[in-house]
Amino acid sequence: MRSWRILTIALSVALSLAGTAFAHPEPGDVDGDTIGDAVDNCQYVYNFDQANADGDRFGNRCDPDYDGDGDTVVPEYRYPGGPTADNCPGTPNTDQADADGDGVGDPCDIDTDLDRNADVFDNCPTVWNFGQGDIDSDTQGDACDADIDGDLLANAADNCADVYNPDQRDDDRDGRGLLCDGDDRPAGTGPAPTPPPDRTKPTLRLAGLRGYERADLAIGLPVGLRASEACSITGRLSAGKRTLARGRAALAGAGRTFVFLRANAKTIRWLARRERVRATLNLRAVDGSGNARAVKRTLALG
Repeated sequence: MRSWRILTIALSVALSLAGTAFAHPEPGDVDGDTIGDAVDNCQYVYNFDQANADGDRFGNRCDPDYDGDGDTVVPEYRYPGGPTADNCPGTPNTDQADADGDGVGDPCDIDTDLDRNADVFDNCPTVWNFGQGDIDSDTQGDACDADIDGDLLANAADNCADVYNPDQRDDDRDGRGLLCDGDDRPAGTGPAPTPPPDRTKPTLRLAGLRGYERADLAIGLPVGLRASEACSITGRLSAGKRTLARGRAALAGAGRTFVFLRANAKTIRWLARRERVRATLNLRAVDGSGNARAVKRTLALG
C-alpha cells in the first residue's frame, strides 16, 4: 500500500510539472513544444512533430507555401482537419484558374475544357471543341482560331470566314464573298437565272463506329458524320421497339458535325439491368428542298 501511494504522488508531481512547462515555456522554447528555438522550424507555433512537407525551413503549421509550389495558396490539410484550398497542390497557380469548374486547377488538369480531348492532344485546350475541327490544318482548332481558313484575314473581317479567299472577291457587293455566295454575279448582268429544282438527296457518311458505353447515353453519345450539303439531321437509337435515345444536328453547308444521342433516366436504369445491348442507329438528313436520305447502322452498347 505504501509503494502504491508513493507511485501515485510521483505521477501527480510529474503531471503538474509537465503542465507548468507547457503553460510557462522554458527560456529558449517560446512555443513550449519542447523543441528549442534554435532548431524549431516553427518557433512561435506549437508543432512537436516538426512536420515539413516541402523540406524548406518552415514547418507545415507556419509555412505560407506548405506544398512548395511557390504560389502561397494553402493546400489541403495545412492544419489537421483543415479545408482544401489549393486546387493544384505542388504546382504553381496563384490565380487558382479552373476553366471547366471541375475543382482541378488548369495547370494540373489533363482536360481543361472537358471536351474529352486531353490538353496535350487538344487543338483548343481551353475551349470546348469535341470534334477538333481545323479547316486550315494549322493545328489550332476552329473554335479558338482567329483565322479559320488561313487566308491571313481575321474571321470578323473575312467575307468568307471558313473558305480560303485572300482576294475577298464579291461581285454583287452583298458582303458575302464569291467563293461562298451561291448567287454572286457581276453587277449589271441582270438577275441570276432560275436554277432547276433540287432533286439531289444529301449524302451522309458516318465516322468509324465502335462499341459504346451505356453511360455515354446519360451525357450524350457522340456520333460523328459528314454531309454533302446544308441539311438538318435527326437520330434515333433503338433496341427492338424501344427507343433508347434521340438527338439532332444541323449543318449550314457541306461539312462535319456530331449528333449527340441522349437517353432519359428511365432508359439508363433499363440498360443498367442488361450486360450488353445490340442497338440500331437510324439517321435521317433532309435538305432545304425536302430531299431526304436515311442511314442505318448497328451498335453494341457495353
